[in-house]
Amino acid sequence: MARLDALDRQLLTHADVGGPRKGKFVGIFYFQWEMNDDSGLHNITDIRAGKAPWGPVGSFHFWDQPYFGYYYRDDPWVIRKHAQLLGAAGQWRDVEPVYRDDLGDTLHRHYVGASDRTYADDSGRNDIIEARVSHTSQDVTFYVRTHADITAPAGSDWMLLYLDVDDNPTTGWLGFDVVVNRRPGQDTTSVERWTGDAWQRIGSADYRKAGNEMAIEVRRDLLGLAAGPVSLSFKWADNVGADADPMRFLDKGDTAPLGRFAYHYAGQ
Repeated sequence: MARLDALDRQLLTHADVGGPRKGKFVGIFYFQWEMNDDSGLHNITDIRAGKAPWGPVGSFHFWDQPYFGYYYRDDPWVIRKHAQLLGAAGQWRDVEPVYRDDLGDTLHRHYVGASDRTYADDSGRNDIIEARVSHTSQDVTFYVRTHADITAPAGSDWMLLYLDVDDNPTTGWLGFDVVVNRRPGQDTTSVERWTGDAWQRIGSADYRKAGNEMAIEVRRDLLGLAAGPVSLSFKWADNVGADADPMRFLDKGDTAPLGRFAYHYAGQ
């Protein structure tokens, strides 16, 4: 039976693609779970398995189940396109891949629980629904779109962008080596690197905000990215509390993606 993705493109099976190819990496990862729940050994929701008994980290996820669709980085659907911050209207529409986040998770809560205890949370602010990334030989640009217009900058936890630039979840703060936008200005914002016990400013990045869209352009040299393909993980967070307990990623403000997860970008 043919499997289709969200754009009605047929997903390739293992028989179509064959075994792993040397030097190739996954650009976009799709799956359709058809077996047991996610509590077992082969929990495919844990993309960064720690000590994978089936081989190198990621090998099970990329190659085991024929109905897990996957595309290589040289797939024409994931070839890099570049958009210049927020210039011409709609120019980000053709930049792929698109990273989606669920809608409506900034709803304020005020409910009475057991023993007349009231549970209240009004931290929801900017409801993030979509993110995209593009890069050139000089910079990497991160685009984000919210459900309603993005609020004006406020505090040190407004529309933060966390980056894992070394693809190593054991380094940095909760795996993130760089945070962007803790100290936004008029047209530029801060770029900071984790030193082991604090964030230290290492430079600035240009950013633009218009309506419900925002884009931040960061120089590659600030991120320590060599020439050639770009591989990094990223996460957007708004109003969760600066340097917060990671559990706040679950129920405060909004994050994309939710909780401890992060999106991964691999571009040529």
